[in-house]
Amino acid sequence: MSVVPVHEGFYDVSFQSGTIERVRFSDRAWGQDVRLALGWRGLEVALSKDEDVHLRRRVSAYRLHIEQTHGPAMEAAGWLARFYAGKRTRIKAYRFYLIAHRLDDVRLRAYDKAWQARTAAHLGASRVKIDVEVDQFFSKRGGAPKKDMNPLGAQESWFDREAQALPNASE
Repeated sequence: MSVVPVHEGFYDVSFQSGTIERVRFSDRAWGQDVRLALGWRGLEVALSKDEDVHLRRRVSAYRLHIEQTHGPAMEAAGWLARFYAGKRTRIKAYRFYLIAHRLDDVRLRAYDKAWQARTAAHLGASRVKIDVEVDQFFSKRGGAPKKDMNPLGAQESWFDREAQALPNASE
């Protein structure tokens, strides 16, 4: 397999024998021998152009004073962050992760936070520019929610609900 995941976690790996095994990907390496693997499926996200535009509109629709926009904006920012992380577009992915993090950091999964932390260390001067852009995003919309707010309430995390149904596979 020439393409490896960007997120740490478990993936369904299909082998030449026809079996599918759940394999951990961590520290940029597979947890077992995958030389005979045909591909993997899991935490990565595939979006069409229309889905990308729709999710961007949901993020842009966020307004601090309209609580109904908080959850959808966080979900959309999370999907876009994963999508761009999978495309190896670090700056866009990091920007959307920052937005999702500020909207509701409790609902982000550990692998999303790990990717964000790993990437932040490699962004250099771009990180300051991205932070300013995210600050401007929120200032145009009334600010970010207070940390004690939970826009999804007691609902199950959208990452938990959707993690099993992610559509993308490698080769």
